[in-house]
Amino acid sequence: MHVLIILLAMTSLTYATESHALRCGNLLITQGDTISKVRNSCGAPTLFETRQIEYMIKNSRLETSTTYVDEENWLYNRGRNQLIRLLRFENGKLATVSTGERGRKYQQNAKFCQYPVIDRDSIGTTLLTLHKCGTPSRMKAIEMRMEIIDQMPGYELFVSKKVVKWFYNDKESGISSILLFEHGKLIAVSSE
Repeated sequence: MHVLIILLAMTSLTYATESHALRCGNLLITQGDTISKVRNSCGAPTLFETRQIEYMIKNSRLETSTTYVDEENWLYNRGRNQLIRLLRFENGKLATVSTGERGRKYQQNAKFCQYPVIDRDSIGTTLLTLHKCGTPSRMKAIEMRMEIIDQMPGYELFVSKKVVKWFYNDKESGISSILLFEHGKLIAVSSE
């Protein structure tokens, strides 16, 4: 009995952790591998999205410099016998590999994304939401926020975060679910 509890605890810890490797057949994909190597080894992702992140550094003389990072996020759903894998690339190189819930064939259904039954943990990113719910009936860009992410004597580092609203309409009830994403992550759910 104690062994079973320990195994279950280890499984739940593994579920919530980020790793830096992914096995595709007999090949191991690791942090730093290129997009082309991952695509050649693992095939095309089930879904993907791209965005550009803006970093701005401001020094004590109020001079600024800007750097852009191209971010690409991939989702692999390999069926019910494996866990969903989420890969994040920065400037064409693999940065992180995350593990999601058990894969399965989803019948994309906006009803899954109807307020108040939305499971925020399982659709915590734009990719997982698209995977489960399909394309929203409407999307609206709200704002671009510049957020301080680091401060040291003589400079501040800012990052831009795009905020968007996705709307899923339930024709039967007339209720629209509103999902608010910041930088690709679900931050709020409401209805109208």
